[in-house]
Amino acid sequence: MRKRITFLMLFCMALFALVLPVRPEGVVAQNIEFKQISWMDCVVTASGLNVRTGPSTDFEVINVLKNGQQVTVIGQIGDWYAIYDPETGCIGAAFAQYLQAVDMTPTVTEEPDVETGEGVEKTPEEDVPVIGLSQDEIKLLNLVNEARVNAGVPPLKFDAELVKVARLKAQDMVNGNYFSHTSATYGSPFDMMKQFNISYRSAGENIAGNRSIEGAFNAWIGDDNHKRNLLDEGFNYTGIGIADSETYGKILVQMFIKK
Repeated sequence: MRKRITFLMLFCMALFALVLPVRPEGVVAQNIEFKQISWMDCVVTASGLNVRTGPSTDFEVINVLKNGQQVTVIGQIGDWYAIYDPETGCIGAAFAQYLQAVDMTPTVTEEPDVETGEGVEKTPEEDVPVIGLSQDEIKLLNLVNEARVNAGVPPLKFDAELVKVARLKAQDMVNGNYFSHTSATYGSPFDMMKQFNISYRSAGENIAGNRSIEGAFNAWIGDDNHKRNLLDEGFNYTGIGIADSETYGKILVQMFIKK
């Protein structure tokens, strides 16, 4: 992909080198320089955005982008972006004001693990308050519970001991440089829960790697298997662990149990 974008940058620079000196009649000459910037994916915010042969409304329109359409910005010319439209292969100039950068970092996920009937049941106990929750952990729980409420499912509660286990799993994935439900240190999520005396009637786990909490949640909720864990009305408690990762930005582990 980067090789392709590099080629497009060079092509675009050559194209605008040819186009800019030849201005439509009546256009005042300006000292405009093509600026190479780090390529980025952008979404169109206007209802219709004209793509032109040069950085001015006096240049010919060669394409029209729709609202919400994604394009790749490969350079800048004053207040205009040099863009590449992957749908049509068109390269041209579009007004930068109507292009908003988006985070296209892929979320890495693995098929969720689910287990039923093998946990050790205990007599229900009072909820143990979870102390020292991070903002990221709270944010993810809020996103999950909002989705559950919208689906008519009761919200999840934090389980203090399960939070500890999820945090250990997330950090173990970072330290061990792996991405899997199965840990060389702790085994499967269910083996790990049992090691730490977590009792449950059924259990599940979602994992993800992403730069943002919202990005990871959106990837989960957009996948049927992960969504099933998020919205399972049988689960009533959760533990969330989030660790910083050089590879993914963040490693997220969410464990679910039914007591």
